[in-house]
Amino acid sequence: MPTAIEILNRLLRTKNSSLIRFVAESAPHLGSAGHLRRPLREMLETNRRQVAELVTLIDNLGGEPDFRPINRDEQYLGYLTIIYLLPKLRAAKGQEVAAVESALAQLGLTEPAAAALLQSHLAADRADLEVLNRPATPAPRPAASVP
Repeated sequence: MPTAIEILNRLLRTKNSSLIRFVAESAPHLGSAGHLRRPLREMLETNRRQVAELVTLIDNLGGEPDFRPINRDEQYLGYLTIIYLLPKLRAAKGQEVAAVESALAQLGLTEPAAAALLQSHLAADRADLEVLNRPATPAPRPAASVP
């Protein structure tokens, strides 16, 4: 059975390599999904805060945060439109939700402080997933001018 620190480090690696992080940092062409600009920026800020909280928690439990190298192939995502990336973002956020749920289940009641923190992360991740699942609203078309 993995220790609390191993469980939290696995979650840390998941959060640190989040596709949301790369997409928000690379500022893809949003086109008709411009309504996602602010939510993506907020998701990036939330991701950074959650990573920092996990690092602090692992330190407080006497562990060493395990940062593995991040795959930088995602640097090319900035050339893609958000409409193309949206299904990938939804899937990635769904995987983050599943990772937090799994970590909570594995921790059980052994680490109450960790469980409380992960509950707040889970609520934020579910809210982010809800935003990503909202349908895009089409941009209003300009009225045709008649000469």
